[in-house]
Amino acid sequence: MKQRPTTTLLLITLGGLTAAIACDDGAEEARAPAAAQYLGATGTWLLDDSEQSFSDPRNPRRLVLVTTEEPDSPSQFSFYSDVALREPLAEGCTYQYNRSQPDSYRFPESKESVWVIFDLVPGNAPACNGFARVGFAPTLGGDTRIHLRYGTMDYAELVGPGFSEPASPTLWWSIYRPIKGNRVAPTFPYDVANGERVMDPTSTTTTSDPRNPSRVMLSTPSTPKSESRFVFYKHGARDEVWADCNFQVRYTMPDPSIFPANKTALWDAYEMTGANAGACATFARVVMFWPKGGAALHLRYGDIAFESLLLESLAGSQSAWWARYCPPDATEGCGSE
Repeated sequence: MKQRPTTTLLLITLGGLTAAIACDDGAEEARAPAAAQYLGATGTWLLDDSEQSFSDPRNPRRLVLVTTEEPDSPSQFSFYSDVALREPLAEGCTYQYNRSQPDSYRFPESKESVWVIFDLVPGNAPACNGFARVGFAPTLGGDTRIHLRYGTMDYAELVGPGFSEPASPTLWWSIYRPIKGNRVAPTFPYDVANGERVMDPTSTTTTSDPRNPSRVMLSTPSTPKSESRFVFYKHGARDEVWADCNFQVRYTMPDPSIFPANKTALWDAYEMTGANAGACATFARVVMFWPKGGAALHLRYGDIAFESLLLESLAGSQSAWWARYCPPDATEGCGSE
């Protein structure tokens, strides 16, 4: 039997609103989401001179990356075979962020091992086609270096063990260090899924929809191999547990209705793990959207594909689903319809 979570009250400030948040003991406190992680793919990067990285012919010697938060803006990446920027392999290639996905070999042993993935958009020069899909991941240990992979492979291969496992004949080891203009290396902010959230009392679309739990308790530790634990309480019964389930993060994915007009409209996607009892089958997949700069959380769940859950953002859909949750003492709400 699962042990019930114990809670402590934490005073934090989210988007200018001070709130008391109930968190599982031992879990990180709830907080506003980090800036969209893919925005770290910017600046000039030089291939590290370590032998394993420098000797791999797949690794360009220098990268020039531009990613901004401007609405509808693409990213622009250039790849060079020299450090003086005189020998471009592909220059001025334009991309759009597609997803973030854990490394299938290193995650969740390493909770930082998550790839930020961009897809080439139509209309680029032929030289860009060899870089049709580009992925970056932070190096471990909290520094600002990054790993790079690229090619025409699918997402599973890009993040797969063929490139990550030390004994693999196709091991791809690349490390790039920042030269100038770099933000912190791209990271994965899935650990914002901590603390208590309740239905926004000012949102009629939330409170009138019986699909929506009355409140949720979220616990996502950053310790190696750990899983998230989400407790959902029944609609209209804040003290009655609906489902108490374990999850693992699978992706971060842009909202199809407002991205890239809103470059931080991203959903974290979790999938249920192992043998969870009771009503957990109803919550087989859970997606969460934390609007930038505020205390709100949008949440959906179901046993359908992640992409189908995201499509329920689209205005006019018969199943349109916008469920908004707030810190428990936000009696005046935390957003707008």
